[in-house]
Amino acid sequence: MATAGIASEEGVHAIRLSKVSAAAGVTKGALFHHFVNREALIAAMASYLMDHLDAEIDQLIEKDTQEYVVFTRAYIQATLNMESEFGKAFSTLLLAEPSVVSISSDWFVGRMKKHVKTDSDPSLEVVRYAADGAWLAAVTNYNPKMDLAKVRKRLIAMTEVKGD
Repeated sequence: MATAGIASEEGVHAIRLSKVSAAAGVTKGALFHHFVNREALIAAMASYLMDHLDAEIDQLIEKDTQEYVVFTRAYIQATLNMESEFGKAFSTLLLAEPSVVSISSDWFVGRMKKHVKTDSDPSLEVVRYAADGAWLAAVTNYNPKMDLAKVRKRLIAMTEVKGD
């Protein structure tokens, strides 16, 4: 989606219908046919990015070899994947558009209902909050020396089921 590329490269403030139509190779009229205004375009981008996150998490869950804590591990991996255009666009949008926070929150509540049997332990909630904090530190460059890959690895290690 051209809008996500603009958001990740230039920020949400740069999203203008004229710029998006040029990047997508369509006329402004064609864009207006699908999106009545900038807000509708941003809402569609948020939905697209949430669908992408959902699919990425589902793929990670499928690859997981353990039965429990699969959502939390996938959430950590997907949330702390800042290298992708998707990660940059989603981070930019989430920080800049208050309406996206409620979309993201609703998505998270739905995922937790889906994974209540495998990921409801209170210690896992703390690990997910730590992942959210690491994400925020990364997108705001709070600690330029932070090694996100190491943080991700440590958080995932905290989810491993220990044998008897």
